[in-house]
Amino acid sequence: ANYLGGTVVCQGKVQDFELTISGGLDVGICTVQDQEDDYVLYIWNEYMALDKNGERASTFPDLLMSFDQATGLPITTAELKAEQEIFVLQVPYQKLALGAGMYEASGYERIEQTLGIEILPYIQDVIKKA
Repeated sequence: ANYLGGTVVCQGKVQDFELTISGGLDVGICTVQDQEDDYVLYIWNEYMALDKNGERASTFPDLLMSFDQATGLPITTAELKAEQEIFVLQVPYQKLALGAGMYEASGYERIEQTLGIEILPYIQDVIKKA
């Protein structure tokens, strides 16, 4: 977290986890219970958004990555399991090297349609840099 300039945004047990394959991509949702807070991670091959108690806490192109709480090793979305103890690292997009496609609104529209969540309203500062 220190090296990347990120923070651990939650740690706890995976409560609900659904993952399907759609169009060759993993699509799903994962809920993590962190003491009194509920976190929902939206998946489209990787984490696209994180909500804390129903409020958006992080949105792609921020980096969200899960780790096994016992080993500290990274866990991909395809490796997650219900009841698994994890922590989630968030690195703001400003600390990452983004490709040109990350600044195009059209790329995010497909994510919104697939996951049924809003992305663009949360990343207007990214799109405006195009």
